[in-house]
Amino acid sequence: MSISVYYGRAGSGKTRAVYERIRQVMTDCPGEPIILLVPEPATYRVERELAEFMPEKGFTTVRVVGFGRLGYQVYQSIGSKGAGQSSLSSFGRSMLLRLVMKRKQKELGLLEQATKRPEFSSVLQQLFSEFRAFRVGPADLERGAESVKNNILQKQRNIKPQSSLNKLQRKDNIKNAYDITNKLEIKNKKILLFDDVFTTGSTTNECSRILKENGAKKIGVLTIAKD
Repeated sequence: MSISVYYGRAGSGKTRAVYERIRQVMTDCPGEPIILLVPEPATYRVERELAEFMPEKGFTTVRVVGFGRLGYQVYQSIGSKGAGQSSLSSFGRSMLLRLVMKRKQKELGLLEQATKRPEFSSVLQQLFSEFRAFRVGPADLERGAESVKNNILQKQRNIKPQSSLNKLQRKDNIKNAYDITNKLEIKNKKILLFDDVFTTGSTTNECSRILKENGAKKIGVLTIAKD
């Protein structure tokens, strides 16, 4: 099998040369399947142009596809067979995540309360999709976790569980419960606070206040679930 490469500046006739080559293959090898791979937005335009180029003003053996569609067709034809297993649906992945979280709940630390929220499995699915898209693996997450300093904002006294209190009680309970161990580490820094379940905002508001008073430039809050 040989490979033909057509190159040149815009308007030099590359596309027409490809169309002529397709017409020649269709003439010499009738019925031979042909795949024309183009950018996704151009599939419809190229199909029309190729059909107009053909003597019969159409074709039956050529598939004009983008990279995404081609990947989907390959997976549909051999992907699951090659892997020896069928892929899970979105609902199936959600059920599997809930089962894993239920079994590992006590090992999840900060996220233990969030696992009880019904929407948490959907949040995880979206997060895992982003990890795959950006090729973020377990080793990358471990390195990131090791580089984060977790001892800057520390609780300096014991408090009652916030879940047992109302909004006003929570605000009084959490007041001055945290302190900064190293002010130089946060001076003029942008800081993202992570809260597994956001209820009244008492904890995040108090932490934000302490950080701002000690020199933080900007505070953001990321939460998984809202009660």
